Amino acid sequence: MRALLTLLCAAGLALPAPAQQPAPPVPGVAQPTPYYPLKKGTRWTYKAGTDVVAVEVGDTRKVGTDDATELKTSVGGVKVADELVAVRADGVYRLAVNGQPVVPALCFLKLPIKKGDSWAFDAKIGPAMGATAPPETLKGKFTVGEEEVAAGDKKYAKAVKVSGPDLLANGQKMSLTYWFAESVGMVKQSAELGGVTIVLELVNFELPK
Repeated sequence: MRALLTLLCAAGLALPAPAQQPAPPVPGVAQPTPYYPLKKGTRWTYKAGTDVVAVEVGDTRKVGTDDATELKTSVGGVKVADELVAVRADGVYRLAVNGQPVVPALCFLKLPIKKGDSWAFDAKIGPAMGATAPPETLKGKFTVGEEEVAAGDKKYAKAVKVSGPDLLANGQKMSLTYWFAESVGMVKQSAELGGVTIVLELVNFELPK
C-alpha cells in the first residue's frame, strides 16, 4: 500500500528507492501545458499538517516513446520519493514511482482541459515490496471541474479540479482530488484512505533562474 500512497500523496512516506525500471513503451507525444510546468529546477513547496513537502523537477529522459521527467519529493528536507511523469497529447501521466512502473501509465490531468470530461483507469504499481510481492492496484474514474480554491495564503479563482471520490486502492475505498492553477501547477491535493485524510496546500512556487 505504501508504494500506492506515494503515487498519490508523498507527505510523510519515507520509502526506499530501488533501481529505476522503465515503463512499458506507450505511444505519446510530449505537449507542454501551463497547468503542469516541468522545466528543470521548478520547485513547489507544500504544507501537509506540520510537514513541509517539497517537489522539484529534475532531468528529462526517454522512456519508451515518452519524454519522461523526474519529480523528486522530500519531506522536511529528506528525500522520500521520486517519480516519472510525461505530458502526452491527451494528458499528463505518471509512468513510474520509486523505480516501479505504473502499468498502464496513469493519467491524472486530461488534455486539453475541458470541464465535465471524465476518464476511467485501472493501473498496477509494482511489485510493491520486492520481486515476490503482488503489484498494488488503483482503479476508478476522474472527472474535471472548475472552482475557486484557497491554498496557503492565496486564492486561485479558476482552478482546474480533478476529482476521484470513489476510487479503489487495493480494493479499499479511496477519495482523491487535485487542484491545478494555470502557470503554477498543482496548488492543492486531498487524499482520504482508511479514515485518514492528507491535504497538501501550496505555500511557495519557484521557477528556475
